[in-house]
Amino acid sequence: MKAPVSSRWWLLFGIIIVIALIGTGGLVWFTMGQPGPTLAACPPACPYTFPQVPSVLAPESVEAEQIASLFWLIVGIAGVIFVLVEGVLIWTVLKFKNRPAEQALQIHGNTKLEIAWTAAPAVILVGVMGLTFRTMVDVRAPATSRSITVNAVAQQFWWAFRYPEYTTPDGSRAIVTASELVVPVNTVIEIKLESKDVEHGFWVPELFGKMDAIPGYLNQMKFTPTTVGTYYAGQCTQYCGTQHAQMRFAVKVVTQAEFDAWVASQLEPAVEPAAGSLAEAGKAAFLDARNGCIACHVIDGAGGVGLVGPNLTNVAERQFLAGGIIANTPDNLARWLASPQTVKPGNKMVLPTKLDQPTIDALVAYLETLN
Repeated sequence: MKAPVSSRWWLLFGIIIVIALIGTGGLVWFTMGQPGPTLAACPPACPYTFPQVPSVLAPESVEAEQIASLFWLIVGIAGVIFVLVEGVLIWTVLKFKNRPAEQALQIHGNTKLEIAWTAAPAVILVGVMGLTFRTMVDVRAPATSRSITVNAVAQQFWWAFRYPEYTTPDGSRAIVTASELVVPVNTVIEIKLESKDVEHGFWVPELFGKMDAIPGYLNQMKFTPTTVGTYYAGQCTQYCGTQHAQMRFAVKVVTQAEFDAWVASQLEPAVEPAAGSLAEAGKAAFLDARNGCIACHVIDGAGGVGLVGPNLTNVAERQFLAGGIIANTPDNLARWLASPQTVKPGNKMVLPTKLDQPTIDALVAYLETLN
């Protein structure tokens, strides 16, 4: 005669289930609602801090919502299966445990039951696969409404964003920014990803899934932001060198009117500094080939080659410097110009000669006017 299952075992089982549910809920709440560190800690000082912690659990685009819906559906299915299987397992162990010891009855088994518990998971997995394929098709589908194309170009260790559809009236130049992607809300943004050197990864958890930027190959993706917000933090997700963890960028979602005003301002040439000002001396220092600035950077309307470093035409309006690791302040800009390798070791900005303090002050004064 087998002993009945004691109520204390059912109580213990219930407590375990409650603890598991509370733990899962607490993890979700902590991830979505609590302030925390930026995507990565970076030397040598406190980095630029994005307004919110990146999280796939807080989708704010049409595509991210579709991915999140699939994720939570799979979590729900897995949760139900876990509770059922573990519950039956624990009940079986307690119900049929051997006391007192006796010889176990040897039976062939239950063929129908074995077929059922083999077929059921297969059916569930096929269903999940179908939903996954449908979500992949929806997320990758071509835009059916108004869209904006942006070329995202990865290079060690920063991102350039080019807007080929927005050019000056004569078509001589298009909008080019660095590390900050500005887009209008409720508009499909088609991203064309490419890399100039090694493989990189492009990801903003709230807006879209990961996509690789591969040298010699053009990858494409899209997202449709649904919320006007501050800066969504983005991160390179493929190891690309010593500063991989500090290859950050941001996406700023604005209203259509704000985007139109931003486009108009971006297409304006750089403002000429006042005659005799420190900023005018800074422009001269920027154009002085001995300082090395024009070999890597360009300022529309001023000069430069701009093949290696970011376009600096509107650098003063950007929120951060050095690929997203320090806030864009005069002090940080001066520190960066004084020793780029100290601020971000291994980056590609290697000066031909160390800049003296008067030159740094003049350059900072000039760059601060570029907004």
